[in-house]
Amino acid sequence: MKKILIVDDDPSIRETLTSFFTECGFYVMEAPDGMKGLELVKWTNPDIVISDNSMPVLSGLELACIMKSQKMNIPVILISASDNTIEEASKLDVIAVMIKPINIIDLMQKVYHALGMLNCGVL
Repeated sequence: MKKILIVDDDPSIRETLTSFFTECGFYVMEAPDGMKGLELVKWTNPDIVISDNSMPVLSGLELACIMKSQKMNIPVILISASDNTIEEASKLDVIAVMIKPINIIDLMQKVYHALGMLNCGVL
């Protein structure tokens, strides 16, 4: 079973994404900020990380930067309110930056593509 880590300071977004990805057969972990997300990455080695960019403690870009500097080869998808994030994210090998409001089906397709998987039944 593939593992997804959702990092977002908004509990309703974490709940929505967790529910959706769980229905598609993923094991989903959640973190309320980048620092807790980094701890989970180190302890659980998820297959992919989906992170909001703008969060207290540690942003999604900072999380991706630390992951890259520590040679954690885990794909990261950033969710951002601004397209200003795209250029910075490309330097960090972030596989996608999705601008809010996101389309959950588009997000799912990016996850499946990044993991080299076939689509789940909800698509």
